[in-house]
Amino acid sequence: MPRKFIGIISYIFATVIVIGGTVLLVAYGNGYTYNFTSGKLVQRGLLLLSSVPNGATITLGGKQLDQKSPYRNSFEQGWYDFTLGRDGYRTWHKSIQVKPSLVSLHQYVILLRQRPLTDSIATHGSISQMVGSPDNRRVGFVVPHGDQAGLWSLDGENFEQTRLLPLPVTADPVAPEVLSILSWSNDASHLLVRRVKGAENSLLVVSNNTSEAPLSIAGIFNITP
Repeated sequence: MPRKFIGIISYIFATVIVIGGTVLLVAYGNGYTYNFTSGKLVQRGLLLLSSVPNGATITLGGKQLDQKSPYRNSFEQGWYDFTLGRDGYRTWHKSIQVKPSLVSLHQYVILLRQRPLTDSIATHGSISQMVGSPDNRRVGFVVPHGDQAGLWSLDGENFEQTRLLPLPVTADPVAPEVLSILSWSNDASHLLVRRVKGAENSLLVVSNNTSEAPLSIAGIFNITP
């Protein structure tokens, strides 16, 4: 057989292999696979499933899988019922649609505790008022009486408490001194506070930093609130 003819056959054969391989790769990239059970070419989609916290058991269509979250697998087009469970957490259940050649992302499944964890941040005899700052990082609150009476600030990041303005330990039975928070400043650095003692009524600007003394608006502007 002429060498030229052999070269042509080899070239055609290599071309067929390259074209066929490319077609197969493109088909595989678009989710096409061969189902040996049905004997048909089917198009599948990819499902990514994870939870917070991970390590949850996965039940698919009533059958528990060997894998735990995070989970990754391909499915034929359709709806699939998934259930995630973990000791101490509420069960999560959802019917997920898988579309051909697409990725279904469910990577932010948050599992809620059956009993939320609680920590004791502060202990006071009573609190008459609580007001959150605009940045949601601090809480101003008033303890009306007792050894801890006064205006307090609670830092929501480190849970540190600071008494910004104290009240007398022993309240005057005739005209007790009362504090009330009117508002926070926009930058959460100061509080506007009303102070009432008998017939006396004053407005104070109290800094969230104890190094600054409270400022009386009535004293500055010579007005009576």
